[in-house]
Amino acid sequence: MSPTGVGDVPRLLAAFEDGSLIRPDAAVANTVDLARALAVLCGVKGQEVGPNARRIAEVIGEHEHLVFVLIDGLGMNLVEREGPDEFLRAHTVMELRSVFPSSTAPALTSIATGLWPGEHGVPGWWTYLPAYGLTATVLPFIERFSKKDARAYGVTPDVAFPGVALGPRMTRQQLRVMPKRIHGSVYSRYSSGDAPSFGYGSLRAGVEAACAFIERATEPTWTYLYAPFVDTAEHEHGIDSKGVRRAMKLVRSRVEMLTERLRGRARIVLTADHGQIDVPPGQQTELRESDPLLRLLRVPPSCEPRTPAFHAAAGKHTEFERVFRERFAGQFALLTTDEADDLCLFGPARMSDGTRRRLGDYVGIALRSYTVSLPLETAMIGFHGGLHPDEVRVPLVLV
Repeated sequence: MSPTGVGDVPRLLAAFEDGSLIRPDAAVANTVDLARALAVLCGVKGQEVGPNARRIAEVIGEHEHLVFVLIDGLGMNLVEREGPDEFLRAHTVMELRSVFPSSTAPALTSIATGLWPGEHGVPGWWTYLPAYGLTATVLPFIERFSKKDARAYGVTPDVAFPGVALGPRMTRQQLRVMPKRIHGSVYSRYSSGDAPSFGYGSLRAGVEAACAFIERATEPTWTYLYAPFVDTAEHEHGIDSKGVRRAMKLVRSRVEMLTERLRGRARIVLTADHGQIDVPPGQQTELRESDPLLRLLRVPPSCEPRTPAFHAAAGKHTEFERVFRERFAGQFALLTTDEADDLCLFGPARMSDGTRRRLGDYVGIALRSYTVSLPLETAMIGFHGGLHPDEVRVPLVLV
């Protein structure tokens, strides 16, 4: 029996209408537009650009040196907490929207490819790969449960990441700057096209490497600087924590340092992949091994705790719909993959067959501050991946 679809679309539309959730809309300036604008400015030929991408490219302008700074987890809510004269807020030129799911894996892959999640096939941190019969934690490129390198199971990067990255098509000299722990990783090599890279031990060292690269350049450059510190602090301590304030101070000071060192020689373009919200422990549901819901599935839930994806077992679709709604009626809207596609949640184009198979039969969409997942490896307070405004809204900062 196939999914029946049992009427949660009106509930989701009502949440869009009252503003508690933000409906994905490709007509509103977004991070895919930004990726496409930067691609054009970096010489990528044949790149599709719409009105918003053209407008973003015009605002950024033509510059010999471009520095793209990605601050993981820097939602507009954090920028808006700054005083009007503080650096990030003072240099914010417009608001963008993240992709859905508003999470690191799909959002970074959209920035790397200029494609929507429905096209590039990386819908979540945990992505089920039907070609291999396993779920991968895709950015670390490990099998979800054993934590072993996914390549040990035969998984190849070209199958895991079917979207073509923009980096290899850029005509500028490039440098990718990122923390040492992810420097040279499978995903970093995929997203950068094996461009030269620098792994930093401290963000100060990363900024110094970026500045040195530009200062000695003899041709136009593209520098990508990735900083995960705000996101990590949000996960561990929550949005309103001292840890987040410290991370924001660190990021702000290093971007100011970058600006002062370059002295106007380069255009700095800064944004985020997503924001976060707090989810109290009592609103986090962990589906343990004996949970009856798991017996109705072919494979464990995947994607994101705030946007779980479900592959129903044969003949269990109706029962799964009933059991899920009985437990989570006020917390999640349960949509069939077809319904999510019809609403263009994963992008304006029809979802690719590969993405559809990876998502499975259903997608749960958090209506409030709730999560559903398998037991997490570490306790978390901050989450992302849903459609809450604080998860979706991100800044475009230009210096």
